Amino acid sequence: MKKILLLILAGLVAVSCNDEEKIIGRERTFAVKSTTSDWPRNVYGAISRTYEVAASGAEGGWSARLLDGQQGFVLETDAAANTFTVSIGENTGMINLEDKVCVTYSGEMIYLSLLQISNYFSVSPGADMGGGIYKYTVGDDGVSTYTGTIANPGTGTVSVTRVSGSELFTPVLEPADRPTSLRFTAPANVTFFPNEAVYEVAVSDKPDQTVRIDVWQPGLEVPAGGQPDATAPGGYYYPLVCGVDVAGVNIPVDANATWNDVFDPELTLAQNNTSANQMAAVNPCPDGWNAPTEAQLKRIMSEENWTWDKTADPKGPDFFYWNMRDGGRSDREIFGATRENPEIRPWSCETRSNTQPQAWRMLVNRSSNASVKVSSAGRTTKMGSGNYAYIVRCVREAK
Repeated sequence: MKKILLLILAGLVAVSCNDEEKIIGRERTFAVKSTTSDWPRNVYGAISRTYEVAASGAEGGWSARLLDGQQGFVLETDAAANTFTVSIGENTGMINLEDKVCVTYSGEMIYLSLLQISNYFSVSPGADMGGGIYKYTVGDDGVSTYTGTIANPGTGTVSVTRVSGSELFTPVLEPADRPTSLRFTAPANVTFFPNEAVYEVAVSDKPDQTVRIDVWQPGLEVPAGGQPDATAPGGYYYPLVCGVDVAGVNIPVDANATWNDVFDPELTLAQNNTSANQMAAVNPCPDGWNAPTEAQLKRIMSEENWTWDKTADPKGPDFFYWNMRDGGRSDREIFGATRENPEIRPWSCETRSNTQPQAWRMLVNRSSNASVKVSSAGRTTKMGSGNYAYIVRCVREAK
């Protein structure tokens, strides 16, 4: 009797410790496989695949569902045949479509990844400039600083056409036979203004999928205190406190030229015993600008416009600088005086009423005894070079 009880207990222990995958000696199976081939990963056209589910050894049946269900994939099950079919039409959109099928049986899950690529022609929008703005960028030296990707050009020819803006940019498609990247180059920008343009990128066999992009090249950095202005010589100006704008650079003149050569080459102005100032016969400045009058020179000379800090390092930017009406300041002597050549002399466009043929000038001195003064000099004085050089600098009244 004891032997019979021991055998019964041993049998109960064997059943209770059996693997959960087996029920009374039957092994559970669960597998999913395509009846043809696996789901493709590089197709944009219509796709359909039927899968067979092998599930046995556990209570209940299997089920299948799409995890997202919003990407356009269609799932149809046939429980009687133990199959399900996934299908999708051609992808005519701009993005790849992805989803997953989750097949469940007795608590276990098998996942199948679904992908349908886009065949829509697309081009990277450009570098992120912030605020939702994207642009293809070129450095001020003319070298490309952004390369975009071209997707799905098909067998057509890719073209890049300027719509508006600067004509300085050159599109570069690589490789040439079937381009997959786009960048732009340009000549070095020697102005203080950016170059911008709008382009359209198209492929010949998909004309309805043309992409519009922006291209941008920064200008040079305007010196401290300056403001960019395309009309000003040099492309920028200094807005002095007194209300006179001073162009960023000089008008180029020959070192051997005189005031007469620049302002009165035909000698049409009276040379002696003039009772009033005479305006120069020639204005060497661009429209809207002129060499300063006597009155403008004397306004520029005012100490509200410039600062001389005797305690500052004579070699540094704080020793002598000019003040701007927007509260800014220059970091240098704006007319060209330096520590090595401390005095520069801008010419006026007016002669001086005098018994001698003279013209007004300003003397900007950046020496250890800095000053800005106005006086006159003979109209045959040569421009010269180095220290005490005469220059022609354009100005205008503040707008």
